[in-house]
Amino acid sequence: MPTPDLRVVLILPAVMVSALAASSLFELKGFNEKQPFVQTHGIVGALDCGNHGSFTVTYAAGGRTITGGSGSLELKVDCRELSLGEDIPVWYSSGDPAYASFLDPKEVPGQFKSELAVAVFGFYPLLAFALYLGLRFKLYTKRNPK
Repeated sequence: MPTPDLRVVLILPAVMVSALAASSLFELKGFNEKQPFVQTHGIVGALDCGNHGSFTVTYAAGGRTITGGSGSLELKVDCRELSLGEDIPVWYSSGDPAYASFLDPKEVPGQFKSELAVAVFGFYPLLAFALYLGLRFKLYTKRNPK
């Protein structure tokens, strides 16, 4: 029974996981460039968890009131954990008050490290194994002669 080329099985998932890791690192770099953050409180104004976890939060920052949707809040919470009118902590960038997070900035590096660990130790082996099985199955099937 022919075996798949292990270079393909190991390198292709590594490239994909590296791209994912680079994306996370660039996101962390962008977050760090927005430092320092100021803590305030926001009120959950709308919830539509069935619509990709959509919600809005209104908070006061820099002398103005800002309403941000779930897409404008950099680090998010699960919509199902919120309730309408709930008072929640929000951290916003002092340089760009519209840039906000639900996570304490001290917790953000740990969050990104956790995501990277899942990608490297969970996603990579799973992807490599699935690719191995896919190539092995494809190589073993008979083709119709012409």
